[in-house]
Amino acid sequence: MSIFDIQEFVTTLYQEHYQFENLEASYKKIRYHSFNKLKKRWVQAAIRNYEEGRGPKKELRARFEMITAYHHLVGPEAFLKEFHVKTIEGYMQQCIQELKEWAENPNLLIHTYPYWSQKTVNQKKTSLKTDVLMILWEVAKEVDLNQPTAHHSPTLAVRYPILRHV
Repeated sequence: MSIFDIQEFVTTLYQEHYQFENLEASYKKIRYHSFNKLKKRWVQAAIRNYEEGRGPKKELRARFEMITAYHHLVGPEAFLKEFHVKTIEGYMQQCIQELKEWAENPNLLIHTYPYWSQKTVNQKKTSLKTDVLMILWEVAKEVDLNQPTAHHSPTLAVRYPILRHV
């Protein structure tokens, strides 16, 4: 399945996860395992990486280094004026709080993660797949599969003249 052919991508996801499944059960599984757990795992990993100071300097640790350099460059007064906090630690606590709020907000899709651009290609692809599945659920739940659907096709009567008089 190619992510570059969006119609094929969406169709395949719908067929794999919703078409012949109990929509509600499939959605709950995706929401819990692929959506909520992934968001919380990403936030916990970012916080742990920052607090423990081990591993690659990414996300919060990279932000800490950047903001520390900025603080040394502009001084405490300009820092306070810019970020409305007195200390670098206060700023970092705000960043952590924002990440936690993002993880708890069910309306924010995974690709809205503040450090999404730092994720690997596979992480981005998987998160986009989950985001599309969440959006597909919103569409699928509005479709009543028990209601007959009328399709308008103006060229049908031209191709099959017998239908003109029906």
